[in-house]
Amino acid sequence: MKFGRLNGERVKPEPHLKGVRCPKCDTELVAKCGKIRAFHWAHKNKLQCDDWMEDDNEWRDSWLNEFEDDWQESLIDRGGVSHFADIETDKNTIILLHQSRLTPEIIREREDFYQTPVWIFNAGLHKQDVSRFLKAFEKDWIRYPKIQNIKNPFLMISEFHVENVFRKEWLSARFPVFLDYSTAKDVQGKPFPEKLNEIWYLTPFKVQNFRILYHYSKKDLVKTLKDRIGLTLEQMQEKSVQFEKKLSKQR
Repeated sequence: MKFGRLNGERVKPEPHLKGVRCPKCDTELVAKCGKIRAFHWAHKNKLQCDDWMEDDNEWRDSWLNEFEDDWQESLIDRGGVSHFADIETDKNTIILLHQSRLTPEIIREREDFYQTPVWIFNAGLHKQDVSRFLKAFEKDWIRYPKIQNIKNPFLMISEFHVENVFRKEWLSARFPVFLDYSTAKDVQGKPFPEKLNEIWYLTPFKVQNFRILYHYSKKDLVKTLKDRIGLTLEQMQEKSVQFEKKLSKQR
């Protein structure tokens, strides 16, 4: 946890700072300011009141720091049930940062709760995920279509190959999934290593038996997410229909 509450104010962890409380459960927090993990707050009773929140780590912190402090670790309440969102923008886009494995059932549960989420996964954490992604370019499974939108270029991967490249839980998401492979290690000698320097947007919708992919620099993605208006599931589905119609006209 990056922020606790002290006298009604949000505070970051500092050594010897006392009387800080958890914004969710109101129990006492202690500052953890070591050399290995990112500085963070921990519950003094060693219990985590929200198991939906990822453990503090440098990758998560690097993404949080791209956004305004007031947007970070927002507490979302739905009918008396509350969970932290890593980031909630002023335009109602909720950004969920994850590097732990989640089941498709957990993905759906959290999407139902947050209502307007997007996912950012630390896709470079596991060697197998990185190898399968790079193999997709080597095999030409991920490629540009013959007819392209020059203003906003995209790539495609067929449904036949997609499960050989991306995790099942990523594919089960009904909202945008952004894959950050930049944390990958030991990639020297592998084909297409430059692909790991970008953030890949795996769209939640299928178009003519293909999944659509976009790629961003981290800087451009942050700007896009800051400007993005949060979309509900119904609005996401409508966007899918509009995209397919537009693509059909180009053929």
